[in-house]
Amino acid sequence: MKIYIAAPFMKQEFIRGVCSDFEQAGIFVTSRWPWETEPAGGYTDKIHSNNAAIDLADIDMADAFVLDATQPSGTGGKHVETGYAIAKDKRIVIVGGRENVFHYLPQISHVDTWEQAINELLGWAS
Repeated sequence: MKIYIAAPFMKQEFIRGVCSDFEQAGIFVTSRWPWETEPAGGYTDKIHSNNAAIDLADIDMADAFVLDATQPSGTGGKHVETGYAIAKDKRIVIVGGRENVFHYLPQISHVDTWEQAINELLGWAS
């Protein structure tokens, strides 16, 4: 199984560890953003546009989508990614609380911990 993980960008380091946990469980993570480094000269409009396209391509490659809803995002990118995953009919697991009306859709699973998310996904793969 392949998954995309969406989370606030400021949790990049934490999510790298989460990716390792998923991969140890045999779940491949398509998300490249956790390893993104700030470009020399800072972010430009072109770089932001390119990064957005990469994120969408990474979601397209995934079988399922996992959203970190354990803390609010200041930028909201994870919510755009979630909407895209819903539109692409991806299986979705949310770790943490519901943050908006779309998180109540019946096809979305909710868990409290990352370990529970791994178990949920492994159940889908069986």
